[in-house]
Amino acid sequence: MKVMIRVDRVAAILAGRDCYGDLIAEVDPRGLNLDERNALACAPEQQGVTDLTAPFKTPGNYPTPPETATPDIRAWLRWRIKCAHIHEQALIEQQAEWKAQADAYIAYWTQQPTERFIRKDWPAIYYSAALPSGDTESPALPAREATEEIERIEQALNDKLKQARQLAEQRNRDMEKQKAEIAARRHASQQRRARQLSAWVKDNMDDNAKARFKLNLLPEDEILDAIRAATYQSLDGFERYRKIRFNDIKHGHLCIDGQSLDCDTDDAHHLSAEQFERFRAIEAAAPDNAKLKALIHSCACETCNAGIIRRSVQVVIPVGELLFSREYALDVLSEPPSEATPPSSNSDQREHSERPESPESESPPTLDLDSDEGPTETSGSSST
Repeated sequence: MKVMIRVDRVAAILAGRDCYGDLIAEVDPRGLNLDERNALACAPEQQGVTDLTAPFKTPGNYPTPPETATPDIRAWLRWRIKCAHIHEQALIEQQAEWKAQADAYIAYWTQQPTERFIRKDWPAIYYSAALPSGDTESPALPAREATEEIERIEQALNDKLKQARQLAEQRNRDMEKQKAEIAARRHASQQRRARQLSAWVKDNMDDNAKARFKLNLLPEDEILDAIRAATYQSLDGFERYRKIRFNDIKHGHLCIDGQSLDCDTDDAHHLSAEQFERFRAIEAAAPDNAKLKALIHSCACETCNAGIIRRSVQVVIPVGELLFSREYALDVLSEPPSEATPPSSNSDQREHSERPESPESESPPTLDLDSDEGPTETSGSSST
């Protein structure tokens, strides 16, 4: 019978031998005792050769394989016998450990509510029910290899799992219903928005725009600009807020134009008397449904740390399915508007329009931003 053994290279050389490495030797099982025969029978076989050097499976803290200077089949058989005993004992200890884990797991989860058996599968959004694992508060679930203990756990918690599956299915049905309702509301909102834009073109724009709209050649931005201009017409006399530029800051002599500014925008918690008077004037001139919020803008040079602070008021006005936002400066003296004087077209004006975040529209607002908006631009959502 052919067996694979190994002769240690160092041991062979030190013994004055030049035969080492993996070798194939012949052995007669009739000359072996029962333990040796068992070890030989349990060793794996490949292409008619029994491999006595094959490593043992886990668990087990096995001794080092023999490092013989000559081919020694019995040394390898003794090693395999010793490893087999270690492996058998390790399996007994592992089974006991798995059983203890299963007992603790069952005792803990039989007292837990059905909700804790439900999980959300990512990246999918649907719910499913399964034995909880990875919970920091609960005993550990035995390893996958402990199939008997896993089956025992599933049987003990069968009622919990059944209830959890039913609850997960109900949640999935509710979620599908909610998604359908959201999609229906979004579609209805889009239809109302389209009708609103169409009615505006029909009632307020010239024949050229109407002809282009009929042929689907009129850009939507042009319609929105017209609605926005009419919406904020009462505020045309107030100076619009312009984003802070590099040259607005008094820099050190080492700074050159074009270097970066570190800018931030936040709610303003304080206004001077002059700024508050301007705020009230804008509030009085704005439409009744407008919402105003004072903002503070700060920018600092990343090279010399010189900075500047300015304040503005954000005016948000809902118009049907649209939500417009503009900002007006609070740092300059102004009189209430006496005539419609639209701001200069080359100024860096902060304005945009979006759909209102209302129960009728579940999708995020679509922003129509000006090209000159700077890093201090705010969202202009309907929460302002």
